[in-house]
Amino acid sequence: MTNRARITLPDVVLLAASLLFAAPLISVFLSELNANAGELSVGAAYIWQLLVPVLLLVVLWVIWSRATVGAR
Repeated sequence: MTNRARITLPDVVLLAASLLFAAPLISVFLSELNANAGELSVGAAYIWQLLVPVLLLVVLWVIWSRATVGAR
């Protein structure tokens, strides 16, 4: 029996801590982005709006890579 592709308790704690840390920051970031949306160009606004989903994808990728590190 191998230990690869398993989510362990430290992985769950890392995910929960990163989401608990990011949740208040995301709401503040999005409210400030909406308040200043008129000052940004269209391209810059799209890039700033993509920041939150990209950060969530990075967190999920880190958890996935830690869980599958034994598969190599």
